[in-house]
Amino acid sequence: MTTATVSPVATAPSRRRAHKFWRRVRRLVALVLPPLAFQWVRHLVWHGSVLPVRSPRTHTHHIFLKMARDRNPLLRRTSDKLGLREYVQERLGDGYLPELHGVLQAPEDLLGMALPRHYVVKGTHGSGMVAIVTEDGPATRAAVAERARRWLTTRYWRKNGEWCYRGITPRIIVEEYLGPGNGGVPPDWKWLVFGGRAGLVQVFFDRFANRTRRFYHPDGEPLDLSRWYPTAPDIPLPPSFGVMRSVAERLAAGLDFVRVDLYALGDRVVVGEMTHYPNAGNKPFEPPEWDLKLGALWPRS
Repeated sequence: MTTATVSPVATAPSRRRAHKFWRRVRRLVALVLPPLAFQWVRHLVWHGSVLPVRSPRTHTHHIFLKMARDRNPLLRRTSDKLGLREYVQERLGDGYLPELHGVLQAPEDLLGMALPRHYVVKGTHGSGMVAIVTEDGPATRAAVAERARRWLTTRYWRKNGEWCYRGITPRIIVEEYLGPGNGGVPPDWKWLVFGGRAGLVQVFFDRFANRTRRFYHPDGEPLDLSRWYPTAPDIPLPPSFGVMRSVAERLAAGLDFVRVDLYALGDRVVVGEMTHYPNAGNKPFEPPEWDLKLGALWPRS
């Protein structure tokens, strides 16, 4: 398998057609190809260039190769939404987690639970398995239970070959709602940590509706960088910004790279999740030079 770099090989319309075709065949391809070959093909489909398997230079290269090669058990433990709670408790102690209302044996158990007006339902074994309930009621619970039933039958790890989700027991958890009470969600501070040291911060606004985000240096300096979603205006940093950095770096200790998602609620810092392959490496940076800058932050193996 060559490691030579090539220029993008497809125009935007043909790339979109390739993506559409790939979504139809990727699960079958994943069953046939070994992990490294599968990620090599994925990189060609999404980025139009060959993945340099022996000499990765960009952040994207490293993400694809991490999916193919890294089998650190800590990745799986911290990707499991329930296992992460134990991990955070061990690393940080009390006060950094949303309240846990329950772990469901079956989605139907949600129908009879005693719950507050607002709460959040999550699947433990994948990304995007989240239902935010801001007005509880029988019809809402029935709809969420139906969504949760579909989550439990989803083998999420097969979508992009994301090893860290493979083998996680599918479960449903119900947690505290952290929003302001009007149906919104608080800003989501996502810390990219390399070898235990923060390298970049991105903050998401209105995460589940009209997404925008803003990038910052770990010292708080706003950066001229975007990725996929529109750029939000610069905002004052929360008083807990320094605490968030410390929390992210403590949780990331022992990992070459991880994204630690946090919420700043006044003086309280709450851990959302830890993500080892953000966007599965599929989304480009603008300007693209940032992909090289972040790639240089990865620890040398």
